[in-house]
Amino acid sequence: MRIDEAQIALKVAEHLSFSLAAERLQLANSKVTRVIINLEAEYGHAIFSRTTRKMTITPYGEVFLRHAQRIVSQDENLRDELLALSQGQIGTIELGYSGNVMSDILPRVVANVLTNMPGINITPKFAWTQEIAKNLHEGSLDLGFISGLSPEPGLEYLHFANKEIYFIVPENHPLAHRPYIEFADVMNEKFVVGPYNKWRSQRMMLDDYFGRHNQPYNVAFVIDDPVSMDVLVQMGVGMGLNYELPDTVVRPGIVRLPVKDIDSCIPVYVQWRQSNNNPVLRPFISMLEDMKPLIVEASLS
Repeated sequence: MRIDEAQIALKVAEHLSFSLAAERLQLANSKVTRVIINLEAEYGHAIFSRTTRKMTITPYGEVFLRHAQRIVSQDENLRDELLALSQGQIGTIELGYSGNVMSDILPRVVANVLTNMPGINITPKFAWTQEIAKNLHEGSLDLGFISGLSPEPGLEYLHFANKEIYFIVPENHPLAHRPYIEFADVMNEKFVVGPYNKWRSQRMMLDDYFGRHNQPYNVAFVIDDPVSMDVLVQMGVGMGLNYELPDTVVRPGIVRLPVKDIDSCIPVYVQWRQSNNNPVLRPFISMLEDMKPLIVEASLS
């Protein structure tokens, strides 16, 4: 049974009349009659009992019409879902993120999507900046948050936020009660850092900060995940250097101190391939553009 045949059978059942069904469907009466006769012959049972004065639905017709309704409903649901997908109302976004956005930017984006784009499913994938850029170029990610001094070449981008630079110290550290930190305060400190191939921005900041003073920095421990880095700082293994939005909640046991003699911020970009044909991508980017003023406001607070 085809969709059009199911629709004709249901319309006849609704009006219990070939002529009224034909009128509502804007079809010839002979076509509607022929479709019903052919369906009854195909399935071997009468759908309707017809006399010169009255038409009724047979027990076989009840079963037939229930399946006809299911076919029409499935077709309508399919069309509605395809339309919603084409309009970016439903779908999936493969979103790459690294440790430098997971504590502040990513939660805000996820919360906003759940509230304002409930039909969109976010599949977050943790990776380091270089891997995110590679996956974007290859097409295995739709969007990625990339931090650095400039966006990744060859990708479209939205400058989403500027993040302040902070030193992080345990709450019992002698510097913990200072309003800010200067180079003279940290020149003899040990640091917990990430490897160069993964924590590019952090290591570039430390290299530049100590390099401008012609002094190397002392690395106490190298760790490649941000949660462990915070724990090591909390335990007093060394200081950390990070960049976050100012209103980001700090892990218990850690104090975040602004750096007075570093004027620059770390930009955060959202990047994607121009050739990406995911219909959800453009509405998702528009949502991020609407969020940007809120993120900027947080960064200025």
